[in-house]
Amino acid sequence: MSMKAGNTSRKELYQSIKFKLLVAFSAFSIITFSIALAFFWLDSRQNRIGDITKSLTHLNLQINDVNNLEKDFFSNDAFNQEFYNTGKSSYLRKHTNLLEQIKREVALLRDEADLQSKQMSQEVDKVTKQINSLEKLFEDLVLSIRTRGFKDKGLEGEMRKAIHKLEINGKKYKLSETKILTIRRHEKDYIIRKENEYVDSVLKAVVVLQNEIKRVVQTPADQQELLSNIEEYRQAFLELVKVEKRIGFHNQSGLKKKLNDSLEQLEKDIQRIDQIVFDASSRVRANVKYTLIGLLTIFVFLSIALGVFVNQKLGRPITLLSNSINWVIQNDFSEESQIHSINNKDEIGRLANDFQHMLEAVQTRTQEVLKQKNLLEKKNHDITKSINYAKRIQDAMLPQLETIQQVLPHSFIMLRPRDVISGDFYWFSEVTDDQGHLKQIIACSDCTGHGVPGAFMSMIGTDLLNEIVNENRVHEPQLILNMLHDKIRKALKQQTTGNRDGMDISIVAIDKEKQTLQFAGANTPLVYIQNHELHLIKGDKEGIGGLENERDRDFTCHTIQLRPPLKSTLPGAITSHLVDSPDQDEKQPYAPTTFYIFSDGYQDQFGGEKGRKFMLRRMTDLFIQIYHQPMNEQREILERTLTNWANGQRQIDDILVMGIHLP
Repeated sequence: MSMKAGNTSRKELYQSIKFKLLVAFSAFSIITFSIALAFFWLDSRQNRIGDITKSLTHLNLQINDVNNLEKDFFSNDAFNQEFYNTGKSSYLRKHTNLLEQIKREVALLRDEADLQSKQMSQEVDKVTKQINSLEKLFEDLVLSIRTRGFKDKGLEGEMRKAIHKLEINGKKYKLSETKILTIRRHEKDYIIRKENEYVDSVLKAVVVLQNEIKRVVQTPADQQELLSNIEEYRQAFLELVKVEKRIGFHNQSGLKKKLNDSLEQLEKDIQRIDQIVFDASSRVRANVKYTLIGLLTIFVFLSIALGVFVNQKLGRPITLLSNSINWVIQNDFSEESQIHSINNKDEIGRLANDFQHMLEAVQTRTQEVLKQKNLLEKKNHDITKSINYAKRIQDAMLPQLETIQQVLPHSFIMLRPRDVISGDFYWFSEVTDDQGHLKQIIACSDCTGHGVPGAFMSMIGTDLLNEIVNENRVHEPQLILNMLHDKIRKALKQQTTGNRDGMDISIVAIDKEKQTLQFAGANTPLVYIQNHELHLIKGDKEGIGGLENERDRDFTCHTIQLRPPLKSTLPGAITSHLVDSPDQDEKQPYAPTTFYIFSDGYQDQFGGEKGRKFMLRRMTDLFIQIYHQPMNEQREILERTLTNWANGQRQIDDILVMGIHLP
């Protein structure tokens, strides 16, 4: 029994996707690893050839350095007396070391595996012999230069000593200085030009001087001494001429020509080695190219075969299963839908059977879900209908803009609820105080919550403001807020229920007879502009109701004097917007007042390039830019600016902005 179970489990293992993927992955890994090894091997061969090419380039540079060292020696140390004193020269030392280094590097080329051949061995031997010959020629040339000497050294030194003696002794016997100078001049011409005619000139001048010595000097001993001096000079000069001819002149003769020919031959030998390396490099590149083509061809064929195998064993069954699932989804899991039958013994076959069982269960549940969906749609329709009806009620409770504009014609209201109904609301009433003064009282409020909860709070706030202002005849903004706070606490029973709802609100009272504007704010500011100067009054940092409901409020009243004297320094673009008023005095004109009250929804809206809040600072900057525009255009600018700033981002709060211009 256990034997059969073991055979069955092994058979299932061989038929599983895991095993098939393992086989496919192993085959692909072996192929990839083989190609990678081949690439590394071919790359290493190319790198070796590249290193050899660099080495040859370096050899050519070194040969050029050898030539430069020889020129530097001939130009410098050959005319340096220190060299003739010590026999040492930095150029000679560098020359010897450089030749030894060239020989070592050339010998290394013989050992390169990609360059080993009979021809390469022969060329390396030629180069080595040529370097040895070059070294021997240069040594002979240096020895000849040192023999020739310079100034007081070598043959040139002997000549100078002999002619110097002759000059000293000649003065005793009044020999012709002109003839001695003639010898020196012809000697100098030869040293500079290395031409045989100057040799003849020197020898003729020597004969002339000898004849003069014989003629002028009568004493045999003195005559013999002078003739001996001139003979020493003549012998030293002739020896110098021989050495100069052996050295050669301007690489056209002598050892210099042989040295130059030897260096040229060395360069040619190196060029032949360059050609051998180039041919070897071409063969290696061709081998690399054909090997890569072969390996890539094998890789493509094996990849295709592997792809066909994977497709037959895995891809086709998965495609059939995927198409069946898509067909079922497109038919909304209808009862006619079925999963394609797959006869594989692996996980895909079992998965197809499981999907079929799941489909049958889903089809059963779908019928139940459809029934519930229809019920939810009906309820949602009823809720939406109720919310829309609530919006109509809320709109009816808000003051009509036309009513406000009858009293304050230069005004606008921008109300944009986050949901259908809003937690932000505005309120307006025109009342007569105890002194008989007509006042306009305006409120801008932001209740806690959005949607339905916020709308409930707005209705409570509207009702309480009507009671406080119109019934109780409380007309001072700070007293209105104090009483509103008390009534909210009582209405919501916050001392006993733990309720934390409330509102932030601005109250503005306008007294046109006194030309004053009074403001009190609960967590809300007032912005007003006079004479092109913006002023921000922050309200008290306490709300109505809310979190700190256990403490009484004592709100602050801020009084603003309307119609201040008009500044003469205002730009014409600003004064041109002023609305004509019968109260204006041409001699003492006054400045109108524009003020704004608003909830925090506008400034807290996220947007812009970095997804940040609009912020109060940006809002006040916008007010100072637009306050001289007509009020309906100001509202349009605010709407457009907010839309551009949000750039499609979701509105996070109810938004309310009120603007009023008092001419």
